[in-house]
Amino acid sequence: MKEVLAYILETSVTPVSWHTVAKNTSLSSPHTVRSYVETLELLMVARVVYWASPMGKVDYRKGKKILFNDPFLYRVFSSYVNVEVGEPAIVEATVTARLARLYPVYYWKNKTEVDVIALVTERSLGFEVKWRRKPSLGRKPLKTIVLGREEIPTFLATLKIKRTNQCHDFSLKSVDIEVAGQTELIINVGPDTKWC
Repeated sequence: MKEVLAYILETSVTPVSWHTVAKNTSLSSPHTVRSYVETLELLMVARVVYWASPMGKVDYRKGKKILFNDPFLYRVFSSYVNVEVGEPAIVEATVTARLARLYPVYYWKNKTEVDVIALVTERSLGFEVKWRRKPSLGRKPLKTIVLGREEIPTFLATLKIKRTNQCHDFSLKSVDIEVAGQTELIINVGPDTKWC
């Protein structure tokens, strides 16, 4: 398991396959790698983010991003396996994990990349996380909100989860985010959205 943790940290937010992880560790089988990662998911330590088309069609055979659910876990495992992880990767994983609490999340990568695709009320909404560089709006195949270093804390603070009677009411608070002089409005998903 230590080798798998080290490889996850080394690749950070880069898509990988089970075969790639097996090839770069002493594990001989991709099935064992998958079993280890699924165990981490069941323990709510990690999350596997699959590739999806801009229309929301998921392809489970393509490379997948394996992310830890909390920045604290990156620090703990980084210390445990002696692998440094960059702050931009931790921030992207944090935004992804936070959105995954509310919506099904995926990523898209072709010639360009969308870091996170959230399926909000049957509509794909992309998020591009930029920690180091100045955010810019490039050509993307779907509506994409670019989050820069200044917008990320505000964005994360506006995502709300309410618990009532064993059901979870999820709502994405309506918020205006100004990116590169252009204001983006995030759609408000009201308390009607419930999963039990």
